[in-house]
Amino acid sequence: MFYKILALPLAANIGFMVTMALLPYKLFFSKMAQYQWRDDFPNLNGVPLSKRVPYNDTPTFEWLTLLTPVIIDLAGNTIAILKSLNKPPSLYRDIEKELHKLTQLCGKADNALKDLQQGKEVNIFLNLDELSDTFTKGAGIKGLRRIITFIHNIGPEIQKEWVKSGNFEEYQTLFKTIKLPKVASLIESNKVFAELRVAGPNPMLIESISTLPSNFPLDKANLDSLFEQDDSLSKALQDQRIFICNYKELATLAKNTGSFMGREKYLYAPIAAFLLSRDRKTLKPIAIQCHQNSTQSPIITPKPDTTTDYRWQLAKTIVNYADGNYHELFVHLSRTHLVIEAFAVATHRTLNEGHPLFKLLVPHFEGTLFINSQAESSLIAPHGPIDQIFAGNISSTQQAAAENRLNFDFQAAMLHNQLKARNINDDKVLPYFPYRDDATQVWQTIQTWVQDYIDIYYESDESVIKDLELKDWYNEVTESGKIHNIPAITNKATLIEVLTMVIFTASAQHAAVNFPQRSLMTYAPVITGAVWEKIINDQVTKKDWLNAMPPLVLAFLQQAVLYTLGSVYYRPLGEYKQNHVPYKDWFKDPKVTNGPLPKFQNSLKQLEKEMLQTITTRNKKFNVDLSYGYLLPSRIPTSINI
Repeated sequence: MFYKILALPLAANIGFMVTMALLPYKLFFSKMAQYQWRDDFPNLNGVPLSKRVPYNDTPTFEWLTLLTPVIIDLAGNTIAILKSLNKPPSLYRDIEKELHKLTQLCGKADNALKDLQQGKEVNIFLNLDELSDTFTKGAGIKGLRRIITFIHNIGPEIQKEWVKSGNFEEYQTLFKTIKLPKVASLIESNKVFAELRVAGPNPMLIESISTLPSNFPLDKANLDSLFEQDDSLSKALQDQRIFICNYKELATLAKNTGSFMGREKYLYAPIAAFLLSRDRKTLKPIAIQCHQNSTQSPIITPKPDTTTDYRWQLAKTIVNYADGNYHELFVHLSRTHLVIEAFAVATHRTLNEGHPLFKLLVPHFEGTLFINSQAESSLIAPHGPIDQIFAGNISSTQQAAAENRLNFDFQAAMLHNQLKARNINDDKVLPYFPYRDDATQVWQTIQTWVQDYIDIYYESDESVIKDLELKDWYNEVTESGKIHNIPAITNKATLIEVLTMVIFTASAQHAAVNFPQRSLMTYAPVITGAVWEKIINDQVTKKDWLNAMPPLVLAFLQQAVLYTLGSVYYRPLGEYKQNHVPYKDWFKDPKVTNGPLPKFQNSLKQLEKEMLQTITTRNKKFNVDLSYGYLLPSRIPTSINI
């Protein structure tokens, strides 16, 4: 190579050297052109997002091979529903053929990827590049799109008979070939209602209180029967055994609701109170106020016979549906997806590809820009799933999500800080809180990995201060990315804490709020986005309660969307691969690959073993109905890619 260069004419030789010298700058400015900010997207106005999705951020062949079987399962379930309704075969005949083709393609892809992972040469008759192209550009992706369109467009065929709410048997018939979640049989349980606050999709709201909110005047007379002998509300408050979930952030959204096919939708901003038993083993709900203003609705408490107390069941449903809004719009979309996009864009714009922080962070952003683009353009768009399923009219829903993202406080959201702010960081206060316990262990494991990694490339606090690219990164993410209250990075300890927070949010935090969607939220009567009847009467019948649940057609749509989002586990935490076939290892530096990286991977494996033992022990100790395993390391993807 070099002798050929030297043989070139002098001018050409100099030109080549200048070109090579300028190459890093060209690559940098090329990235600046690919990753540009835009904060005027119509469906999330004001939120800084990537102007476009660059090629390197589009889905990989490997990701599509994980998504496709999920869509095949849903399509099979949809066809089974249509057959049970005696719909004409012409509706689904072509899709059945498409399913057969995709199933065969998936089989070939699985075999090829297994061979690749085992270091084998892929069969010459099954060229991996060609198979990848078939999946990402050819028949695979086209068939996948046709099936997804079929599932999402089948609503008009069934909505005439399904526009009204159903009974529990009708909701359960939506699960023809896919598994009915266990929570479906526990919808009336007070114990499960409490478990959902600490082991459900939104463990981010429950807090311990010592004083009641001024707008939540619990009446002692109504509560006496709920306390054990020699116990009382005042004693429980003093002992830190009263907990509340306050959905005050939904108050504005509750005033701007929409409709669906002529049916009005409703939303409340309730306050729910819970009592922890004196042995601190059992958490139970004791009171619900459906409005922030106590004069608008009475405080509802459970009667001894909860199986026929439909007023209480309705109040719990109102809380669960408020939780569905708070979870999806704030905890899930705003505080994981949209927050991490800011870091992804800033990282690509300010750090060169050889920078150690670029190497550390970029795998944790894989797929995020693509999936966020899909969410902005379709999920939270007019006439999209959120518009149909959730209570708020679409403009108020979009505004609520955007404002929540723009008000995100980075430092306050750190795991230890937010747990302390809610007075639930101490396991003596709330012994059964699996999200807290599992998340803390994952955070500490990530933090150790980040510290070991940073120690390789930064000798001292001074080396952090002198890193001009790091300074540019900080300025970019805080100014253009609009992430508030990131602590000033003037030493290694702060750098480690900030990076741990970014990686934890992109991996574990998203896993904690994403994957319960399949196991807890595909059965819409338990958790959905809107209340469908305005009933807060003294007398509530079972029919009234059922009428507050969603139309069957929207329960079907919710099932399809959340089953998909909660089923794709792509690249577990600790796996760092390039995003193009043949998916080579991401890290090349022996100082990383021979030390910190295998240490991190082994720590995750050990943590998995310990967690599995812990889950068994705590389930037995606390008599748990809904086992919590969302933060097992093997179930935490490295990035937000679904």
